[in-house]
Amino acid sequence: MAFDHAVVVGAGIGGLLSAAALAPRFERVTILERDALPVDATHRRGVPQGEQMHVLLAIGQDAFEELLPGIGAAWADAGAAWFDSTRDVASFSSQGWTARGPSEAWTYGIRRLVLERIVRDRIRAIPTVTIAQGTVTGLRASRDGSRVTGVELRGEEAIEADLVVDASGRTSHAAEWITALGFEPPAEHEIVSDIVYSTAVVRLSADALRPDIRGVLAPPTPINPRGAVLLPCGDGLHQIVTVAQNASRAPADRDEFLAELDRAPTPVVADAARRAEFVDDPKPFKIRGTRRTRWEDMASRPDGFVAVGDSVLALNPIYGQGMSVAAVEALRMRDLVASADAGDPTSLARRIQESFRSTLDFVFD
Repeated sequence: MAFDHAVVVGAGIGGLLSAAALAPRFERVTILERDALPVDATHRRGVPQGEQMHVLLAIGQDAFEELLPGIGAAWADAGAAWFDSTRDVASFSSQGWTARGPSEAWTYGIRRLVLERIVRDRIRAIPTVTIAQGTVTGLRASRDGSRVTGVELRGEEAIEADLVVDASGRTSHAAEWITALGFEPPAEHEIVSDIVYSTAVVRLSADALRPDIRGVLAPPTPINPRGAVLLPCGDGLHQIVTVAQNASRAPADRDEFLAELDRAPTPVVADAARRAEFVDDPKPFKIRGTRRTRWEDMASRPDGFVAVGDSVLALNPIYGQGMSVAAVEALRMRDLVASADAGDPTSLARRIQESFRSTLDFVFD
């Protein structure tokens, strides 16, 4: 027996993977996205960090592959680089260069815009999933308020649903929606780090790196709050990132970008950047830090509502864990929904939310 209808708010990575998780047990899954989604791999306003460097951890890649079999091959077909992050990336720490060696930590080097476009195309191909443009303004609830029954839309009729998943990201209004239903909002914990960073896509010169090195990682240290990262991102291109803690702004033009790279703990990335062909101008971004919204700790909450991805844990992007956490959450959601009784969905949403706890504790604490 299948559930009838699920609504997912947001068509970012968390929302797309949630739809993949729910589609096997729901007759219909509707993803509501306020942006007009591009057909190709272009930037959109709802993902302000979309042009920045993104990394998938091994556990995240495995979760993506379970949810969307063959997705790694699709990324490779789109030109993604495939490399051993421990062997092929030279890492510079406060103690100097670290040892490198073969590992199982292989990863795809691919731009977020390309990765998301491929995932979005795969989700669009699922017959029971619809992606529609619309702005959610609140939740609908049963008469006694104990269960979420759908979503309210700006300028359109409300949509009924058996399950509502909020994947609207860092700017989520879900806590306000829940409060409007008469519940105490979830507690929030924040780690402020005041990180600014800027990403540029470049084509390296042939001699920019040693033949056995495909990337360089030189993060900020307690001694030097500046850092630099260089990693392959597919189609023979690389992304270079400047990172700074407690800085007022990130570099927005090439000269500022190169000057900031000069302040990193090692000159290797700056030297490579000066000999590189810049495909586009650096894209600056500032993030306050990491924010965890403790949905799983609510003493009283309505049935039929789940928050995922950045709506639950908005990570400092420098750690490269956000997409991987969303993928693991979606996988746990899929497994719980697969074993649920469609005739009695009571507490399903709570069990899904609770299943995220161990992952969130590990990443946040």
